Amino acid sequence: MRLRWLLTAAFEITTDSFKILIDPWITRPSTAPQQLKTKIGDIRDADAIFLSHGHYDHSLDVPEIVKGTKTRVYCSEQIKKVFLNDLGVDEGNLKGIQPAQIIEFQPDFKVTVIKSKHIEYDKNIPKRLEGVRLDNIIATPKYKFADLGKYVVGDVFGYLFEFSNGKKLIHFGSGGYYEEELRKLPRDIDIFLAPVAGRENVEEVVAKMACVFNPKMIIPHHYDDFVPPFSVYAYQHFDEEVKKLNPKIIVNKLDPEEYYEF
Repeated sequence: MRLRWLLTAAFEITTDSFKILIDPWITRPSTAPQQLKTKIGDIRDADAIFLSHGHYDHSLDVPEIVKGTKTRVYCSEQIKKVFLNDLGVDEGNLKGIQPAQIIEFQPDFKVTVIKSKHIEYDKNIPKRLEGVRLDNIIATPKYKFADLGKYVVGDVFGYLFEFSNGKKLIHFGSGGYYEEELRKLPRDIDIFLAPVAGRENVEEVVAKMACVFNPKMIIPHHYDDFVPPFSVYAYQHFDEEVKKLNPKIIVNKLDPEEYYEF
């Protein structure tokens, strides 16, 4: 199986017979220092998309990715309604889901939906917003700026993927969480796709989050500067924060678009 990070919270996972996308926002404003070679046409063959929540930097590209395809989008009921009623996504592409739901994809893997929440922004967010050209958020002319407000958060989910080869992988799109939900997780998770963004102290917050269930490896994401100057680079001392709490956990900082075999 192969995994690759497509910047922000977006990942592609490929098994022998299945392609999974998670939070697949891959278009970028020209002001973003990191750009992707991967285009929407390159990922339109996905079998399933899992959304952690509905914010634009997780879901903006979904309507175009799934248009004219049989790709199924797994998302909250709130986001399903937005896609269906406001953004023109075909109902056949949409599947509303709930916390604790288990979705089977035999024989490759199963997915457990984890109740979660968005991280609470810190007090510096309003100041950072003052310098943002919000029209830069809409990365290409085909998106209407007026549609930006439709990308509401909705219910927030994490996802536990359990593959037929025994590997377990968990993805959270934001660093908010319920500790009681994390304590229900298996204690043999191989990879935690961890969101390092949203607060000045996010590295400490997410390190503590990880150490509730102690995965073997953390792959950090969401720390790229995707809409300057709002999205300041968030990765500074995350490795050290994790090491303080559990030195056995490996932090593996992936290069964007590079395949990682697991």
